[in-house]
Amino acid sequence: MGRVIKVPPGQMIRKLLDERLNITTKEFARRIGLTVQDTEELLKGDKEITHDIALRLEAVLGFTALYWETREKLYREYLSQKNEEEK
Repeated sequence: MGRVIKVPPGQMIRKLLDERLNITTKEFARRIGLTVQDTEELLKGDKEITHDIALRLEAVLGFTALYWETREKLYREYLSQKNEEEK
């Protein structure tokens, strides 16, 4: 089996905000051009990282858009597989 990501990419983003950038969710939302509510949903894994959001994350966090898109894809694949197994 390939690589599995069991936690939303937002969990890593929150860790970066707390440990490296030391900024609030509100400030992060401003920097990436999302509402605070959308940003909270992104951090919880409820809002998917689109290509546009990945580019914004790249600009603010320094990891490539491809990195964020790949993490998102692997996380969503994990959720899909988990849902299938629960049926």
